[in-house]
Amino acid sequence: VLAATYDSVRRTLLSDKVRVDARERTTLKNLGAWLGKITLAQNRPILNVHMNPKEMLLEAYESGRLIACVPFVANVLEAVAESKVFRPPNPWTVALLSLLRELIEVSDLKLNLIFAVENLCRVLGIEVREIQPTRLLHSRKRPVLAGNPDFKETASEAAVPGIAPNSAAASSAASSGVPGGAPAIPGMLSLV
Repeated sequence: VLAATYDSVRRTLLSDKVRVDARERTTLKNLGAWLGKITLAQNRPILNVHMNPKEMLLEAYESGRLIACVPFVANVLEAVAESKVFRPPNPWTVALLSLLRELIEVSDLKLNLIFAVENLCRVLGIEVREIQPTRLLHSRKRPVLAGNPDFKETASEAAVPGIAPNSAAASSAASSGVPGGAPAIPGMLSLV
């Protein structure tokens, strides 16, 4: 069951439809809630060899898939409210919360992504402002904002402060080596 869930998550995240189809994103959120209930809520870890949520978020930031990935990870993490092991201040959970905090501070990010993180914090009984943000995005490839579903329509290329422009950001997704031009998401391609 767990292997089939990881496979479904991988297929959905790598699908081009997940960026534009709300039903695909809803399916992914439901898979996230399910995955959290059968792993974290039962005090069982999500191994990086199966799925690395931190790297997934960073890759999604670069490739315009935050619209699907942030709600998915937030739904997975909601299960830590039922856990004795993974509840904050667990370092794994706090690291993911810190990355989510850094992501929602990016200007012109769509409100539904911010709401997903705020709702997660509400479920966990913590305040968003209490979470210390990471500083991981400045070392990542800057996302292309034109046509990016993660950002408001009015977003401009100068709207992502603190992140140095990267000429690689303009490279096409087709060079990623994954069929359909979808980016490779570490930890999701090598399922057991």
